[in-house]
Amino acid sequence: MHCKDIDIEDPKGKKPLTMSRNHATKAITRQANRIWEPPPLGWVKINVDGSFIKQSGEAGAAAVARDDSGKVIFAAWRSFEHCDSALGIEALASVEGLCLAIHWRLSKVILELDFKVFQVKRECNQVANVIASLARRTKHSVAWWGQAPACAKDHLIADCINAGI
Repeated sequence: MHCKDIDIEDPKGKKPLTMSRNHATKAITRQANRIWEPPPLGWVKINVDGSFIKQSGEAGAAAVARDDSGKVIFAAWRSFEHCDSALGIEALASVEGLCLAIHWRLSKVILELDFKVFQVKRECNQVANVIASLARRTKHSVAWWGQAPACAKDHLIADCINAGI
């Protein structure tokens, strides 16, 4: 048997998946062992996901919140007629889930999704913190491409020096 690559279409518009025939069984087995795990006692876990069709831009977002016993707190979904990317709909699903958590006054929340998000201390996130403070003080919304406001300049330089870049 030849070790031929198999291309698998991904309807969400993410990167095409490729796996070799001789590794297909191992990959499927590993994935079958992955199961939903409940949150710690007293916490709620919100699982979110997005579905995206690149050709049409159609998308859907879903959020399901469960407690530590697996009981559904809420399940919600929303349709979007025009979306630009899989990452965009994943972000919208996250926002939907968190907004519902706020609406129903859930305080101990774990957000679980299929891309990585890291929690960092404020000291490691000074650039965003300074800009968030700017937004609060000025009551103004802005998005810039390729630059940040002057108030963040020193923090940007410090980040680069500390990261060795």
